[in-house]
Amino acid sequence: MSKQLLIYFLTIILFISCKDDKQTSPTTDLNDNKSSAYILILEAKFSLNDKFQIYYTDEEGAELSGENVIDMFVYGNAEMQKIEIPFPEDVIPYKIRFDLGENNSQSVMSIKNISIKYKDKIVDGDNGKFQNYWTPNEALKYDAANFVYNLSLVNGVHDPLMISNSNLEDELADLRPAIKE
Repeated sequence: MSKQLLIYFLTIILFISCKDDKQTSPTTDLNDNKSSAYILILEAKFSLNDKFQIYYTDEEGAELSGENVIDMFVYGNAEMQKIEIPFPEDVIPYKIRFDLGENNSQSVMSIKNISIKYKDKIVDGDNGKFQNYWTPNEALKYDAANFVYNLSLVNGVHDPLMISNSNLEDELADLRPAIKE
């Protein structure tokens, strides 16, 4: 009986010890730090798996290039889904190009929201307001009757994308933390 009692107490001690480790784990700290990075929030419905990319500049006046890019693999879903794409921790974006997929078979996408968040501030693009901040390329044709974007090939290439316009760039400037000189 004393063996069972010893095993019981060791189990309780182990359980309490593991519980305390979870409360102070580095994972909790990482989640807290995530809120200090810029995050692009997309709410959209698309049926096929795909890969989205975000190209950005982190210097004022710089032109977009392939140097700064974030890849995000996404799963298709018949329902609206919310996807959060964090920028690298120390990045302050100035211009953004958002590529909405590489899957040549993806032909329709319903977009409800494209917002940019930094800490507790947000450039709100919900319920179609994103259209004030982003300029789509010719591969994205908006169908106002059905509230969807039709994705088409341009010169035989599937490359639907949106580029931040001056409205978004002005809003991003307001989100930027004060830069100490």
